[in-house]
Amino acid sequence: TKPLNKLNEQAKKIANKEFPEPLDIKTNDEIEELAHSVNAMSRSLKQSDEMQKRFFQNASHELKTPLMSIQGYTEGMIDEVFEKSDENLEVINQEVKRLSKLVNNISYLTKLDTIDDELQLEAVDILSIINGSIKKVSGLFNHSSIEIDVTQVTRQVIEGDQDKLIQAFINILSNGIRYAKKSIKIESMSQNHELVILITDDGLGIQNEPIDQIFERFYKGFDGQSGLGLSITKSIIEKHRGTIQVINAPPKGAQFIIRLPIEND
Repeated sequence: TKPLNKLNEQAKKIANKEFPEPLDIKTNDEIEELAHSVNAMSRSLKQSDEMQKRFFQNASHELKTPLMSIQGYTEGMIDEVFEKSDENLEVINQEVKRLSKLVNNISYLTKLDTIDDELQLEAVDILSIINGSIKKVSGLFNHSSIEIDVTQVTRQVIEGDQDKLIQAFINILSNGIRYAKKSIKIESMSQNHELVILITDDGLGIQNEPIDQIFERFYKGFDGQSGLGLSITKSIIEKHRGTIQVINAPPKGAQFIIRLPIEND
């Protein structure tokens, strides 16, 4: 019974959010298998607990910045340190919008992580998804010289949630528009029962930044915003049983590679 007693004590510690050293039980039977499962559970829960703590720390930090700005300007106008001008009111208005967008993104990302936000799956054409995304971000590049080339995207029907996929591509395109010099190129192709979509900008690429952190929550690269857009995109793609990665594309620029399963290809 000694191995079982050890497992019982270990389970109690894990239940209290204590994550002790892994158990080393050698019984060559089902009890040893159970010990391996308990160790794996402990590692997973510890990682989840650390991610949750980091998420709340980052969220608090990001929310604090616009709140401090709003508070500073409003108190300054009340105390007549700042003039009640349209310019100062516009600063407050922009910070409120920024705060609202941040809260909405946090809410959306949290919802994606729960079973309450099930995908509304239907047959969708990837070309329509991409064109819909471009239309929604058109305001970002209407007054710039950025061109989006979709000539190498072919029609391909997949099973997906149209609204969520559009949101995923909006986030990538918004990121590309911010860093591109002149153009963003979108290509698609079928490979091994997968739809592969390449979105490449002609910017400087990802320099002096760890590429593997791009999709982490609240990670902001150079000139980044909330640090949630690409995390939302990753969650949406993975909910569709797909994958997403980013690389530095030769000769320059960042390239997002999205893979989505094709049903009955």
